[in-house]
Amino acid sequence: EKIRREIKAEEDLNPVNELIEILSDILLIEKDYESFSEIVKTLDHTLEALVVRGDFEHAVKILKFLRDLQSSNNLSEEFKARLKSSIELAGSSNMIRELELAINKFGQEDSGHLFTYFALLDKNALIPLSDLLGRIENIKIRRILCDTLVMLGKDNVDLLSKKLGDERWYVVRNMVYILGKIGDPRVIADFKGLINHPEIKVRKEILHALEGMKDDRSKDLLVSFLDDRDSSMRIYAARALATTGYKDAAQIFLNMASRKEFEGRDFYEKKEMLESLSRIASDEVLQELKRLIKRRTFFLFKNEKRDEVSVCAVLALKKIGTGKAVEILREGSLLKNRVVREACLKALDELDRGARK
Repeated sequence: EKIRREIKAEEDLNPVNELIEILSDILLIEKDYESFSEIVKTLDHTLEALVVRGDFEHAVKILKFLRDLQSSNNLSEEFKARLKSSIELAGSSNMIRELELAINKFGQEDSGHLFTYFALLDKNALIPLSDLLGRIENIKIRRILCDTLVMLGKDNVDLLSKKLGDERWYVVRNMVYILGKIGDPRVIADFKGLINHPEIKVRKEILHALEGMKDDRSKDLLVSFLDDRDSSMRIYAARALATTGYKDAAQIFLNMASRKEFEGRDFYEKKEMLESLSRIASDEVLQELKRLIKRRTFFLFKNEKRDEVSVCAVLALKKIGTGKAVEILREGSLLKNRVVREACLKALDELDRGARK
């Protein structure tokens, strides 16, 4: 208790706290606009000085005071407009530049107050903060900026979307993350121009963003990633489509599985793709999986890649595990193709052991 009292006493003696307290008392009763404006100007200069020396804790106190005063019912619109200009000044390009210099000079230990400072800014800070995002190397500060831009950018996605054309891939990725968090479907058209971006991290972030959107157009764009040049992207897109309830997912997967090119993909990808198909588990899907395991291969023309597709179809049926799926596996256990037959027998055995547990 004694320590708390001493800390409180030190805070009360702090010159910034004292300045805010004195000026707040004056501003609340000041009726002359010119005098009011001059006092606010003093706070503007104080705020800038605090930012320059990296004292975000006290800069936040001034900015919060301006915000609170602006929302007061006792002030005229003219006075509120003056306070608004001060808040906008705190998020201006020049002030954000000073803030950047302070971060680089004094470090990022005060990240909590820095986030609060950003959160108290007006929407005019959107572009300066977006520009800062492209210059800051510290990951922690970049995260803070991303979270701030999500808050400030909800009604200004058009401004943020312009950054998707930036030459720096990490700026584009961060902007995709921000726009994905905002979730405005208007950005889907902008994302369309990035599906072939040379940096996989950008394409991956687009997938995450699209997966979280409820608009059907986002699912249509997810389909495009099934033909991505990277296997991990194709797999992620398949999983996303299967779990989001996309109406055409089953037919898309069925068409993909029947393509000759699909056979040439590696085993893991084929397995993941067909297991994604198994999540839909319609009668049409079951019939396609049945067709895949019962395809005939002639002895003289053994096709290991085709057998891999059949084995993956077996694994998908095991995952479905319904009565109809088990029936198809039993039929497969009687096939002449040894690879498929043994895969079916193993799947049936595992399902049987799982049922007895």
